[in-house]
Amino acid sequence: MKEIKAIVIGAAGKMGSRIIQIIKETPSMKVHRAIERPDHPSIGKDVGEVIGLGKMDIPLEGGLEGKGGDVVINFTSPQASLESLEFAKEAGLAVVIGTTGLSPEQIERVKDLSKSVRCVFSPNMSVGVNVMFRIVQ
Repeated sequence: MKEIKAIVIGAAGKMGSRIIQIIKETPSMKVHRAIERPDHPSIGKDVGEVIGLGKMDIPLEGGLEGKGGDVVINFTSPQASLESLEFAKEAGLAVVIGTTGLSPEQIERVKDLSKSVRCVFSPNMSVGVNVMFRIVQ
């Protein structure tokens, strides 16, 4: 089985940290990139050490620029989720969005972009994580 390479947005946050922990425990997945906002104080540090999981040899990055990966996972802000979706479309990646608080216009944009991107959109975080793992299996 091919190992799924995940790009985790909001990697140093509560949900991002939990997602990284779950991915680390999932044999068929690996954290490929860990992204935070550009002004985050831990940019450049090892994400595993930042979130208390020990060294993972994955630097915390301050932006989406870069290559590789299979799926973008974002449980952060509405604007960051839309940016992740745009990035996934351009890069040909799948995306999981578990963000709450999107405006009706933003939801319409997600629906529109989802026509050309493999996308799971579930603002209920517990449902979103479960769907993500069903897709992975």
